[in-house]
Amino acid sequence: MGKQNITEFDGLDLELFFCTEILKLNSLHYGYWEESEELTQSDKLTLECLRDGQQRYTDMLMAMIPENVKSILDVGCGIGDVSRALAKLGYNVTAISPDSNHGKYFENHSPGLTFLQTKFEDLDIDDKFNLILMSESQNYFPTEIGFRRCASYLLPEGYLLVAGMFRKDDRCQIVEIPNTIEDYTKIAEKHSLLLIESVDITRNILPTINFMCESMQNYVEPGVKMLNHFVSSTSPLKTSFIKFIFRKQINKILQIYSYYRKKMDPLLFTKNVVYAKLLFQLQ
Repeated sequence: MGKQNITEFDGLDLELFFCTEILKLNSLHYGYWEESEELTQSDKLTLECLRDGQQRYTDMLMAMIPENVKSILDVGCGIGDVSRALAKLGYNVTAISPDSNHGKYFENHSPGLTFLQTKFEDLDIDDKFNLILMSESQNYFPTEIGFRRCASYLLPEGYLLVAGMFRKDDRCQIVEIPNTIEDYTKIAEKHSLLLIESVDITRNILPTINFMCESMQNYVEPGVKMLNHFVSSTSPLKTSFIKFIFRKQINKILQIYSYYRKKMDPLLFTKNVVYAKLLFQLQ
């Protein structure tokens, strides 16, 4: 949320556009597969399987919410699928995101659901909540600031539910992930948030990584190579001119492509990342 969105270009979030307009996904988060399923057989996955996996992820989050919770702050709500699901269950939900592209997904929202376009760091409301949810959003702002804001917006004995990526150890090669679970928990304790439940679900979300990686290898890369070959072979001089005129756009696309090649590398992911769901309670 405080971090630059690498996939945004000229006001268009390319990741959001690709997921919602091309893949027709209803969520931006990872999918979730049970241990009993063939988790490594990503070649059997389809977009429909991924949609089902994303729904299971949402269900998994909702199953971790304690029974006495009535009000929820969804930090980094994305396009709102989790927020809407929570509101339909009767929770009073305030969903926040700094991305102006996300607001349109809340135009016809459920009763009990409010959307605010703001960073968590800049949130300024009088409400307090029984639970704060961070689904794949805890790494988008400084950890200390995040916990400080949580402590100020939680009701007494309120909860913080976090689901997302953590460093496996200090040798992690992915710089966007700042904390191990141990480090994250220690910082939480400084703000009177004590860990009461921790579940490693890395294997459960890994099929998403495998599916996206294979999709890039099977479709995106050949498509780019074919287009480049077609344009270059038609007119090398025109190709050089086009590359010069659109060098900013081309460099941005290459930057995004490199980012996702690294992010969706299953070997790099399993070597460096623990994906976990953590439940804290304010003491």
